[in-house]
Amino acid sequence: MQARPKVLFISSWYPTSLKPTEGNFVQQHLCAAQIIADVALVHVVLSTSHQETTHETRQVPYEEHVVYIPKNERFIIGLFVNYFKIFKTYWNLATQTQIGKPDLIHANVLYPIGAFHCFSPNTGLATMNTPNRNQVAGSGSFCAGLPNVPI
Repeated sequence: MQARPKVLFISSWYPTSLKPTEGNFVQQHLCAAQIIADVALVHVVLSTSHQETTHETRQVPYEEHVVYIPKNERFIIGLFVNYFKIFKTYWNLATQTQIGKPDLIHANVLYPIGAFHCFSPNTGLATMNTPNRNQVAGSGSFCAGLPNVPI
């Protein structure tokens, strides 16, 4: 029997308590993918209603990690601080899921987190970006030179 592939989904959009319908297509995609693969999701949210970092984990029937990070609202500096925290959180959680080292990293919604694999060291992992309809209109690869699995 062939081993099930391990797929890590990283997503900029995903339903949360703050936005229950945002990225519901990602949730449906995960439900379908978990039939043939071991899947885990990591989603990081900037929140003005959270005073400290909050990490929620569920099995729904896949492993789900949603992290709320307090949004830094300082002019200009806050933008850099926020994105540093987001990327650091994705990086840390990507290696701590129950599926272990994934065979494929699937980035739903290219910006901002689809850039995650562009800034991470070349790990030899296959990556795939599923763009939303607004990103399809552009031409060329977002991360030219890095391996992307065609969709």
